[in-house]
Amino acid sequence: MSAEKSWIVEWFASNTGASVDALLAGSERSYFEQGWMDSFTFIRFITELEEGQSIRFKNDDFQDRSFSTIDGLAAMVAARRAGRG
Repeated sequence: MSAEKSWIVEWFASNTGASVDALLAGSERSYFEQGWMDSFTFIRFITELEEGQSIRFKNDDFQDRSFSTIDGLAAMVAARRAGRG
């Protein structure tokens, strides 16, 4: 598991009540649709993710469907950290 995905999974496990096993099993599905995230939690999550990973998202990123899955978001974070996004 990538460092980015691990960070995201650990954040969800600590802040949403979802188990690590459930998070990993559902990592390709929308975390909103699975009930792991609401709009208030999302704002806190993005703030902590940007600070914790030393990245900044663009407004367009939030429109990308992959942004709403753990796997997709981990790939976006990895690309940002590598200077590709």
